[in-house]
Amino acid sequence: MKDAGLPAMLVVDDDELTRLFMRGFAQRLGLRALEAADGFEALEMVDASVKVAVIDLEMPRMGGMELIPELHKRFPALGCIVISGGGDLDDAVAVMKLGARDYLQKPIDFTSLAESLSRCCDSVLAPSAPQFTAGSKVGATSAETSPILSGSWRADLLRMAPLDATVLLTGETGTGKSMAAKFIHENSPRAAKRLVSVNCASLPRDLIECELFGHKKGSFTGAVEDRAGRAELADGGTLFLDEIGDLPLELQPKLLTFLQDRTAFRIGSNIPYKVDCRVIAATHRELLPLCREKLFREDLFFRLDVLSVKLPPLRERKKEIRGFVESSLRRLAARYGRSSIEVSDDFINGILSHSWPGNIRELENVLERAVAFAEGSVLTREDIRLSDYSVAVLPVRIKVPTPADNSSENSLAGMTLDEIEKMAVEQTLRSVGGNKARAARELGISEKSIYNKMKRLGLDY
Repeated sequence: MKDAGLPAMLVVDDDELTRLFMRGFAQRLGLRALEAADGFEALEMVDASVKVAVIDLEMPRMGGMELIPELHKRFPALGCIVISGGGDLDDAVAVMKLGARDYLQKPIDFTSLAESLSRCCDSVLAPSAPQFTAGSKVGATSAETSPILSGSWRADLLRMAPLDATVLLTGETGTGKSMAAKFIHENSPRAAKRLVSVNCASLPRDLIECELFGHKKGSFTGAVEDRAGRAELADGGTLFLDEIGDLPLELQPKLLTFLQDRTAFRIGSNIPYKVDCRVIAATHRELLPLCREKLFREDLFFRLDVLSVKLPPLRERKKEIRGFVESSLRRLAARYGRSSIEVSDDFINGILSHSWPGNIRELENVLERAVAFAEGSVLTREDIRLSDYSVAVLPVRIKVPTPADNSSENSLAGMTLDEIEKMAVEQTLRSVGGNKARAARELGISEKSIYNKMKRLGLDY
């Protein structure tokens, strides 16, 4: 094979579609992909050329929990990234203690995956392969992402880029906040250094401080070596704190201290270290109401809200969609080795007629599916495959009682906030047949957050 000499990425997942997507990631990183449907197949094919493994947690015969120790026995330096369809925090902590580099949830957030692969593969990228900064979209360049950043607020991003002040990006999930952070970084004096991303919603509560600030060897079970935090890795560059509204309250004072003097401590160490980095934060949540509810520190909010931009939802940016589709299809054509991808008028009309509740992220996924599974040479409206949650455009909401409706089931008067929250989560889960990913989207929270809420509120679906 012509790529036999390239370093390899091992993809271990019993889902064929996931392996297909991972194969594309490997190609864009200048790696060759080895694919296995379970742990036993993976152990048969792994060799010294494998530099990173992306492993599903639950598979027939041998799952990720059993596979990781076996891989590390043979190749201790191999980087393992675990993906899981569940939201069990105990599993997340367990695999990290086994030596996994990262833990991501399905449906896979491709920005987070790109960041994880970039951290694992920095030392093995082929010289001619695209160099991805942590947190960037795989296969995307500034030129390709610019159509979605063409609104009038793009000028605000350009003005902010050279100022080196903290930036707060707000807007619905999927509106391009990660793209905007990358755009600011690439147009700043720090562009030659790294953009390092931390997703505060996807990391288990027990691991966020460790991921942010690092740890010393022996500071807890499984800490077999010193490890730098992502803040240290961002020295000289930019630290992107995504979904900052989901940062646990008990960790907010430590982040506030870091923002004030750029000083932090690794877990298990009493020796401070300083970091020279710019901070960009993003959230889909309204932080001021959280401050009023004592769920987010007001002093932290004002420390973050130095420069701010709200990114509008895609339904308010119809004029930008066509340019974004064109740039995305050019990128996908390169990934799949095609000179171009043609589209019909009814395909474009179908794209423009949808409300895109998942915004840019949903549109990207739909285009990826269309290209991967299209039977003809030209994309048509029939190639637009929407996810189940996309069909329900209007979000589920709790029925708000009217003065005439004072039944005990619907009246909120006298209920605690926990009781109201439990009602909201429970009714939403019931309305979507227990689909937790869809319920999370209807409630406007991350999938990780809904699992946390269910555990805290004693809900079992």
